[in-house]
Parts: sequence; C-alpha cells; structure tokens
Amino acid sequence: MNRTPDVELVLREYLADDGLTARDYVLDVVEERIGRQRQQRVWPFPGRTTMNTQVKLIAALAAAVVLAVVGYNLLLGVSGPGSPTAAPTPTVAPTPTAVSVRDVPGSGGRLDPGQWRFRIGPGSPGLSAVADIPAGWLAEEGGRGMENALATNSAPSGLAIFFVMPAHGMFSDPCHWNIDGSGRGDQEGDVAIGSTVAELVAALRANTSFTSSAPSGVQLGGATGQQLELRFPADLEPGTCDRDPRNDEGTYRVMPDTIYSQGKANIWRVFVLSVGAEITNRIVVHIEYFPGTAPAKLAEAQAIVESMDFTP
Repeated sequence: MNRTPDVELVLREYLADDGLTARDYVLDVVEERIGRQRQQRVWPFPGRTTMNTQVKLIAALAAAVVLAVVGYNLLLGVSGPGSPTAAPTPTVAPTPTAVSVRDVPGSGGRLDPGQWRFRIGPGSPGLSAVADIPAGWLAEEGGRGMENALATNSAPSGLAIFFVMPAHGMFSDPCHWNIDGSGRGDQEGDVAIGSTVAELVAALRANTSFTSSAPSGVQLGGATGQQLELRFPADLEPGTCDRDPRNDEGTYRVMPDTIYSQGKANIWRVFVLSVGAEITNRIVVHIEYFPGTAPAKLAEAQAIVESMDFTP
C-alpha cells in the first residue's frame, strides 16, 4: 500500500491528542510495517469497488493504536520477552553470634552440647581448659574430668577424661601406695617426678607395674608436651589394693590426686603438657578406656581432647 497523506495526517493528529509526539523514525517503522501487509484489490461487497471515507477513518485509527503501542515501547526501550529484568536484591548474611562458654559446675552433672570450661587447679587456680563437648557426657564432681554417660567409667567398655596437676611424686607400687599409713590418696609419692614434662614421662616409663608405649610430641590448644599410652594388668584386682578412706575402696593408684586405675586391663592415653614455664602449670590429661570401649566413642573422646584450649 502506498502511503497516503490523509492516513499520515490522522496518525500524527492521534498521537498529538494523547500528548505523545512520536519521532519520525517511529512513524517510518509503523508505516513500513503497514506497507508490507498484503492488500486486497477487490472490495468484497457487490456494487462497491472502493472503501468509503468512514471505513478509511476506522482503519487509520486502528493503525494509530498500533503506532502508539509500538512507539511507546520503542521510546521506553522495552523489547518484549528478552527485556532485562531488575537485579535481585542481595541477601544479607546473618550476623554470627558469639559462642557462649559455660563453667563446669563443681557439683558435676550432665553437660549439654557446647563449649565448657574446666577449672584444673587447685595448684594454679587460674588454669583452665575449654573444650567442645558433644551430647552424652557427665562432669565429675569438682569439675576435674568427665565420663561418657553411656559407657560410664568402668570395665569392660568404660570411657572417661581426667585432668591432674602432678606435683607430689609417683608411687613405685600402685597397688600398695599407702606409704605414710594415712590412707589418703593425696600423700606424697616415693618416686620423684621432677618439674618438666620429660622427667614425668621418664618416671612413668620406668615403672614396671604396667607397660607403656614410646612417647611422641604433641601440641594442644596453647600447650606443648608428650603423649604415651599406659596399659594396666589384665588380672588386676583393685579391691585387693590399699584403700582410700574417703571412698572406702581399694585403688590401683599411679599418682596422688585421684589418678588410679578403673579396673582390669584399663588403658590410659596420657598427654603430659606444659602451659607456661611454672611447675604448677604442668598438666596431665588422660583418656581412660578398656579393650571393649567402642571405637567411635574413643574417637569422640580424642576429639574432645584435641579441641581443648588451655589458659594459664
């Protein structure tokens, strides 16, 4: 269809009435699209060979509507389904909360999962160890250790972790340790243990009442030292050993301050550590278990020890 002056005039007047003035290139695009439409040369109604003025006006108005839509989209830069979408609002990461460290109660009891602080004292009241404790552990009275709630701390599958600050020697015969006759477990031992990690490890290895492995270096949460494993006799009967009047039971006592075997074939994984330069900051952390202790539980106890952070 050839462009006619009356159609172009109608288009321009229509857009002008809407307050939107199309640029020339918009008009050219619309007119060019209209020009590409296949036109019928014969009017379909009998007796009529051309469109009358009213029909032309209707067609012009329809074209004007098309022009208005196309022009508006071109002016705003809208291109249909491929149009760019608004950038998503970035997600703000939650602010991390501080981890709360709780003090192990002196009365002992169940420990909820989380970080707990053990007061190791009494030789150094400020000395503590913070550890990540999973579910299923019970704190010993006095806060100097813990035992697994399911395995407890006895044969054949017990499991426990204890702290001690040895400063009073060691017993040459762990079954007959009551040297001064008082029956107290905190009396002086008859074997000197010196003041260093190496001296204590050497004294443990020299004792023939139990077997020990070769030591190896270890670092745990600000402390350095050595680790080794002690194995007690499979035929051990602690009830036949010297008794402590505080608990009225026989104990196989390696050192003063509550370090004693829990029964036959008890195994100790011992960590002798130094926190600072003072003798009062030499620590023994030991995992007590048995041949029947579940490997998964033993690995859990090892993970607890490895999580410890010591503060002098």
